[in-house]
Amino acid sequence: MHHHVHKILPCWAQQKKELSWALASIVEISGSSYRKPGAMMLINEQGKSLGILSGGCLEADVILQAQKAMHLNKNRLIEYDTYDDGEYNLMQFLGCGGAISVFIQPLKKSNNYQNLELLLAGLNANKSMYYCINYKQTNSTNECVESHDSINERATHNNNQVGFHYNPSPHIAIFGAGLDAIPLVNIMHILGWRVSLYDTRSTHVNSKLFSNETHIIKTPFEQINLPEIHAGIVMGHNLNFDAQALSLLQSSSATYIGLLGPKHRQEKVISLMSAPLLKKLYGPIGLNIGGELPEEIALSIVAQIQAVLNNRCKNNKCESQEYENSKYDNNKHEQKLSEHHQVLNT
Repeated sequence: MHHHVHKILPCWAQQKKELSWALASIVEISGSSYRKPGAMMLINEQGKSLGILSGGCLEADVILQAQKAMHLNKNRLIEYDTYDDGEYNLMQFLGCGGAISVFIQPLKKSNNYQNLELLLAGLNANKSMYYCINYKQTNSTNECVESHDSINERATHNNNQVGFHYNPSPHIAIFGAGLDAIPLVNIMHILGWRVSLYDTRSTHVNSKLFSNETHIIKTPFEQINLPEIHAGIVMGHNLNFDAQALSLLQSSSATYIGLLGPKHRQEKVISLMSAPLLKKLYGPIGLNIGGELPEEIALSIVAQIQAVLNNRCKNNKCESQEYENSKYDNNKHEQKLSEHHQVLNT
């Protein structure tokens, strides 16, 4: 089950005319909360839902409140407050220790489905979108325009309005369709990322091993015209193949470029490049979490990409994972692990 806005909106769009729906949005928080302002949940009249607003603590009540809103045809602002000792206090059973305001809006043709179709169209067109909710007005219609803010789901408050910035799902280009690419692609699909897998070698490409969501390209390097991508990963296990891929990525829009393999191999790949290395290269690729197996390395790679795309790397640096038993001082290794945890917690 995907809970990202760009995943739940298409599911809702296919069913919006068959059943009545309501939009539940977190518009304000105080203290700690599982989800932040901008989180969305869509509920139909039968009690089925798309997306989540918490770790599972609030959803049952939010569904009931949404059904009431649809029945009354009225917007509703529900506040879940840990510090409220009143009778209506579900938060006493929660561990977050904060307060959450959820705004529920029935979705109808008369209110243009609160412009969710416009939001979906923008995200599908690979645009960042700004979605604004006036949660103090009874019959307001949400606004949706293109945004130039790169911070995903960042909330901005202005009097009784709250606006959210939504970015399209990251598009990742992976060069190399070996067996170790399978868990990497699978994790990215779980996150709702778009994946393009490049490999012309018949000995490596087996489309049956990858999900149908994976876009597999077998075009020779000299004919590849890269689309807009957020990250590029080079893991072809061949020096010339990797050098060609790394050269191609130098003219791409990728914010993150990573190369699989140890430092001494990285130097050989760079020496074979047909274009100068102009962009920052993350290599050995992945956060230093002690991974060895393909699934563990895939996790470290995805975590590093997530950190870079969300500007969470300390001093623009992320610890990398070594893939060989090189000589290292254990104290230095422990220090690196400590720094890595600090990076993740920033």
